[in-house]
Amino acid sequence: MTRPLPLSLTLVVSLAIALLTSSRSTVTAQTEMRYRADTGVVTLGQDQILRVTVNGGSGSDAIGVRFRRSRYTQTACADGVCKFAVESQATSPPMISAPNQSSKLDVMGNQIGTDAAARVEVLSSSPNVQVTVQIIDALTGQVASARVAVTSSESTVRASKRARIVADTGVVTPGPNQTLRLFVFDDTDGAETVAFRRISYSQDVCSGGICNAAVSSESQTANVTILPGEAALFDMIDPSARVKVLSSSRNVKVNASLVNSVAGEVTAIQMSMQRENQ
Repeated sequence: MTRPLPLSLTLVVSLAIALLTSSRSTVTAQTEMRYRADTGVVTLGQDQILRVTVNGGSGSDAIGVRFRRSRYTQTACADGVCKFAVESQATSPPMISAPNQSSKLDVMGNQIGTDAAARVEVLSSSPNVQVTVQIIDALTGQVASARVAVTSSESTVRASKRARIVADTGVVTPGPNQTLRLFVFDDTDGAETVAFRRISYSQDVCSGGICNAAVSSESQTANVTILPGEAALFDMIDPSARVKVLSSSRNVKVNASLVNSVAGEVTAIQMSMQRENQ
């Protein structure tokens, strides 16, 4: 005859199983890469760098991230159309990125070759991951172009109904004599309130081709009221930083650009609006 377990022991075993299940589910949620951002296939010049930077868009949870890099080579051309095929592909091990961290992968043009092409995919466990893609001149450090890809989620959409709107540049690394400039404006008839939050990152710690950086400081401007026909400007001069635009209204629009402080040349950045609970 099997003797029943004492009640106290039964509770301990049940609690241990519950904690183990909870721990496993948390780890599984952080390592399941269900979301993807993709640069597409890009050709690079000899002195160009394709830089892909990842950070959490919103929320306070750690997220899982992996980078997949592919190299394409030309196989044949006919009637003006050339075919490329994947020659090699490498995927980084899973990394757990905290909310105050960023990770980046650089693809060097002189390593890919001008007759080949590259593609970088970011695999993530969270829909809130934010990916910034930059093309950088390896000789001068100047950013030639940049694109911000913001992924929204149900939680951020729900939060937007009761919270501030946030436009997020992601982590940007301006080159020498470059300034990240943000204009905020509104086409409606009412007055709007905005503020700018700057998040600076420390120097990179690199391993296995992936570089990680941590938040070194954060600061926020005072609220600024924009009347109809007005715009607010904010310049960020920092070797590695991220800017969030906070607003009391969904009507504000944000335009971001990289400005050469010497020549005055402008490189536009494509931005998306992201909503975040504050």
